[in-house]
Amino acid sequence: MKLKKQLSNLPGDKSITHRAVMFSSLAEGTSTFRTSVLGRDNFSTIRIFQQLGIDIHLALTSEMSILAKDEQIKNISHTEEEKNVVTIISKGLPSLVAPSSVLDCGNSGTTARLLLGVLSATNFESTLVGDHSLSKRPFQRVTEPLSKMGSIFSGDLLPITVKGSVKLMATELEMKKASAQVKSALLIAGMFAEGLTKISEPVLSRDHTERMLSAMGVDLIKEVINGKYYVSVKGDSKRLLNPFNIEIPGDISAAMFYIVSALVSEHQGILVQGVGINTTRSRCLDLLIELGANIEFQNNRLVAGEPVADLFIMPSKLKPFNLDQEQVAQMIDEIPILSVLAAFIDGESVFRGAEELRVKESDRITCTAKILKSFGVQVAEFEDGLSIKGMTFSNDQSVADTEWQGTGDHRIEMSASVMRFLKTGELLIDDLKAVETSFPGFINAWE
Repeated sequence: MKLKKQLSNLPGDKSITHRAVMFSSLAEGTSTFRTSVLGRDNFSTIRIFQQLGIDIHLALTSEMSILAKDEQIKNISHTEEEKNVVTIISKGLPSLVAPSSVLDCGNSGTTARLLLGVLSATNFESTLVGDHSLSKRPFQRVTEPLSKMGSIFSGDLLPITVKGSVKLMATELEMKKASAQVKSALLIAGMFAEGLTKISEPVLSRDHTERMLSAMGVDLIKEVINGKYYVSVKGDSKRLLNPFNIEIPGDISAAMFYIVSALVSEHQGILVQGVGINTTRSRCLDLLIELGANIEFQNNRLVAGEPVADLFIMPSKLKPFNLDQEQVAQMIDEIPILSVLAAFIDGESVFRGAEELRVKESDRITCTAKILKSFGVQVAEFEDGLSIKGMTFSNDQSVADTEWQGTGDHRIEMSASVMRFLKTGELLIDDLKAVETSFPGFINAWE
């Protein structure tokens, strides 16, 4: 069958990119990574580590250079290549110095939470701030266990001042809810603490931290006991990670906006290239296939220890879904766009156990419901989820002023734009800067 569309410029996986910057800053030597697109969230992490004294150089395309300068990134040069190259030179944790100003995490919760783990192992004070949305998000799940290890925090909401300690003590934490960010922050601090830091979670959350740290020479103990996932690290205050040279896989969360559109639209097939299919991230693809999606995996390979494939997607008739708390936890970032997909599936789709969505960049449960309702879709909202009756559109155009607009939430903005496109044929972004936190070039890639 003739291929009609091909998408090759997905942004590099945002979660992996955050870790690449942070962990290479804790390595001894020169690390390099390549990626097709960097978002504002990743630039926040880069800017902060430049403030902390790490020597970071960026060879960027013209589009990325404009965004980087707007984010006050230093040491930028131009490249004619398709990939952007980030080079980080460090001598490990001792390279970090006390910043002369606050560390602005922008809209990035991953930056802030993982950074708390890094700063806990330093010998200085620093203050984290964020935008209006991030400043309302809770950090107690990270600050409480890190406090037990010996670091001191001014509070649990941004701005937070962190007083690190070079004499951190190991801890054990049994998490009631799986969280890659909490797990990662504790593993980072635990690498430099005295003793064995051991963390458990009810199900395995994203394991990018474990994969990258293992590749950089950190000996992690990973095991499953009575269905629970455990990961441990023995601390070493003089630890130095090994540098790396990697290519960042394409972000599956970004790919989902195109995959969902491809499943619903009429076309001859769409190929989305270079998508990371780490099993702790690809549950959304498993779900789509279970629902009847025609998705073909091509050119499977490993990139930086992460599984990657090209995805060929055909229009498909799908069944409605019913997701419980454990399933939602495995695809939490994709719930808004999956809800848009549910609007085009004949039948009732439900997800529950998603309370965490109410404290993201916006209240994503309410905002998603507003998007669907603006097109006449029948939606019931629960405290922890939604029930969506697909194919119940009562009009073909969105309401001009709806309550989900102006939230500054990139996933809500992109989900709304896909919904509008699938119903009206028009792609319209209400808040381009919000979209740029994760996917600069979203419109160009769509075209």
